[in-house]
Amino acid sequence: MRSSLSRAVVVVVACVLVLATMYAFVASRASPSVDSLPGSSSVRGAGSGTAARRTVTARGRLEPESEVIGIGAAPDDRIGTIQVVEGQTVHAGDALVYLTTYDERLRERDYAASQLEDARTRLSADTAHGGSLIRESEVRIRQLEATQPIEIEAQRANVDTIQSELAQSRADLERSQSLWQDGGLVTHQVLDHSIAEVGQNESRLRNARATLERLQRDQTLALEMAREQLRTAQTSLSSAQSLVQIRSLASNVQLAEARLARTIIRAPIDGLILKVQLHPGESVGQGPILKMGNTSRMFAVAEVYETDIGLVRVGQKARLRSDALARDVTGVVATIGRTIHRTTVLDVDPAADTDSRIVEVRIKLDESGPVAALTNLQVRIDIQTQ
Repeated sequence: MRSSLSRAVVVVVACVLVLATMYAFVASRASPSVDSLPGSSSVRGAGSGTAARRTVTARGRLEPESEVIGIGAAPDDRIGTIQVVEGQTVHAGDALVYLTTYDERLRERDYAASQLEDARTRLSADTAHGGSLIRESEVRIRQLEATQPIEIEAQRANVDTIQSELAQSRADLERSQSLWQDGGLVTHQVLDHSIAEVGQNESRLRNARATLERLQRDQTLALEMAREQLRTAQTSLSSAQSLVQIRSLASNVQLAEARLARTIIRAPIDGLILKVQLHPGESVGQGPILKMGNTSRMFAVAEVYETDIGLVRVGQKARLRSDALARDVTGVVATIGRTIHRTTVLDVDPAADTDSRIVEVRIKLDESGPVAALTNLQVRIDIQTQ
């Protein structure tokens, strides 16, 4: 009977000890001391007797200076060909992915470009023909303005000469008539010759004046016709140029180029392809097709508890630790975030606090080579606050 009672007491005591141990463990996780916080640590100052915080410890991750960039495309399309593989170095502007609509958009662009080229050829031909007609009309006008006045002046001089000859023949006729009337001092034949010469000169004068009027009239009409031909040539050229809609066709080419460009996914920066998430034939959704970053300059992002962020300053030194690193990596605090949000770097300990409120602190590493291939590696970061 006594042995049974003793065993019962032992069992009760053991249960009490187990419960007490579990309570202490849970309490320590829920309300950690300054020394046991996973995101911070402290040491005591020598001889002062007060705790002086010298470091802030936080979980963190590695990422490129440019951060990890998700390269995507407009939805409702499919992947045609992928031009890169994971780990490949690319330069800004390099083609990474061609969508399935690339060939169709390329044909549309080529068709629009051919229409524009045909229009430019027609415009060039029409401009050359119209320019030739304009130059021909201008030459004709200059010829008329240069040659016809000379002919008119020559004919006017001819008229003046004939008028003088007519005046002289009339004077000769009057003298012959006077001598005839005075007693036949001239023969009848001389008198008849004088009369005939006056009539001939009068006829010549009438013809010369008619010729002068015709030349003047022809010059006016010829100049008017040449100037009208010039105006017609100019109008025809303007009309032909307006019918060839170069601007509209050029806009069509630009639109086709823009549509074609949207089917080619290009690298926005120089960097490394970190992950290819889709494959040829798959639909483009809201997520990225691939991820890339500039790993030549790496940063660490420390998730500092909101209660510790007041100790952190730009320029403070930091040290990174991880089992994946052959040695610790050092750096300097570059920027301190301005917003508080929940942690994204999860501890491997299932009992760790996963709902902490933190501020992201970016740390520029002194050397990127050892961690260039370790994007998103989880690290422990010690920031020297003193």
